Amino acid sequence: MSLWWKFFDSLHVAFQGRDVDEQQILEDEVGRMMLNNVACEGAVRIERCEPQISWARRLQMASFEPLNLTAETLEAVHLLLHKSGAHWGIAVAANCVTLLWKQQATTFCSVWKPHTSQQHGDASMLLICSQAQSAPPMFSLPF
Repeated sequence: MSLWWKFFDSLHVAFQGRDVDEQQILEDEVGRMMLNNVACEGAVRIERCEPQISWARRLQMASFEPLNLTAETLEAVHLLLHKSGAHWGIAVAANCVTLLWKQQATTFCSVWKPHTSQQHGDASMLLICSQAQSAPPMFSLPF
């Protein structure tokens, strides 16, 4: 539940009473994620509650290999955080950036590609973004 508190706390700070409609939309979406996470099982359950290490193991077992984040990517993340306020921060590993709210992990992002022996033609990368600390993924996109 602490992850959900972090999300609602960061929304409250970000909106500060402005654009109440957009804030309500985001809060409703998180409510649906929470409901799915708590009340649904099997094929009905959309959200997957796993920390970054579990995603990394699953991707490695599926013959993906991590890609290191570039200096340009990390610089862009730092610039965005600088504009977002004092409560945000990041922790960086070779292929993973973890977004921190009040020094606690909230979301991570890592980049993966098919193992070279598994790659066909111009196979592309896979970007994994998930909420950290056993929360559901935000999205997974093939590029």
